[in-house]
Amino acid sequence: MEFSPRHIPAPVIASSTTLGGLWPIFNPRAAMLEFGLTRHIAENPAAAPVMVLGQARNRVLGLLIFWFYYQRKYTEIDQLMVLLAGYVGVVDCVQLAKVGQSAEARAVLCDESGHMSCFLTEEPTCSAFEYKTISRASLNW
Repeated sequence: MEFSPRHIPAPVIASSTTLGGLWPIFNPRAAMLEFGLTRHIAENPAAAPVMVLGQARNRVLGLLIFWFYYQRKYTEIDQLMVLLAGYVGVVDCVQLAKVGQSAEARAVLCDESGHMSCFLTEEPTCSAFEYKTISRASLNW
């Protein structure tokens, strides 16, 4: 399969998952605040190792997307992206809502549903030009 614009989301998501997952190693408090957790949670010393360990597992998913992209295994990438959006996105939303961060939870849900709607296989549900990530700052809910 030749390169197509619909291949663009995979390395973008892999980069953000892999590289963005490094932030908690160096500054877990700031990473938790950026993620949307409350200051009370981010400043709790017991939360830092949990954030670092959780993001280590997330980085593995980003590395797998890179690896499958290198091997041109687009079906496997689609499956990982659906799992990231479908499962991880829902868990993120539920947890953010539980700690009182409902606006951040909605932003994550919109962001993850955008990931889930783009696939690399022969019959994509959207093109790279239709793909958009909704940033937390752009939501006015």
